[in-house]
Formats: sequence, C-alpha cells, structure tokens
Amino acid sequence: MIQPITDQEKRLAAIAYLFGFVSGFFVLLVEKESHFVRFHALQSVFTFLVLFLLTVVLEFIPIVGPIGGSLVVLFSGLYGLFLVNKAITGEYYKVPHLGEIVENQV
Repeated sequence: MIQPITDQEKRLAAIAYLFGFVSGFFVLLVEKESHFVRFHALQSVFTFLVLFLLTVVLEFIPIVGPIGGSLVVLFSGLYGLFLVNKAITGEYYKVPHLGEIVENQV
C-alpha cells in the first residue's frame, strides 16, 4: 500500500529547492527513507548544478555571456519557486530531461 505523503515530507522536499544544489545535497544527507523527499532533493541537485554550470560557462563568452548568465540566474530563482510549490503540494513533478534520470537514481 502506498503511504500518503506527510506535511513534514512536503516541507523537507521544498527545502531541497530553496538554496539550489547545496540544500539538495543537505536534504539527501539527512533523509534516507522517504522516496518523495529523496526524489525532490536529487532533482534539486541535478537541476541547479546544471544551471550553475551553464552560468559559469556563459560568463566566459564576451558581451552576451554576462547577460545570458544573468538571465539563467533569474530563471533559476523563478524555477526554484515553481519547484518549491510543486513539492509543497505533494506533486512528483519531473523537470524535463532530468526528471527521468533522477527517478531512475532514487
């Protein structure tokens, strides 16, 4: 029987997105049992690590790089809020392209 997702699990999953991949790593270290929390924490790590690396790479491109990097940072913040909302409502939202990889790892 599938266990319902508790409010505590929802909050912990949401925390995984608050500070990008850093909070995702922290939540992965703390939570060992909840599939829901581990899914969101690992998805946070993958998603925000990719976005961080994209920002770093863009910074090396003259003129358009800093602008592109700033847009990626803005997108990361907004997407993070969107993902917090998905976690807090108890949804197993999969980030496009990365969500399937994460699900196979959890």
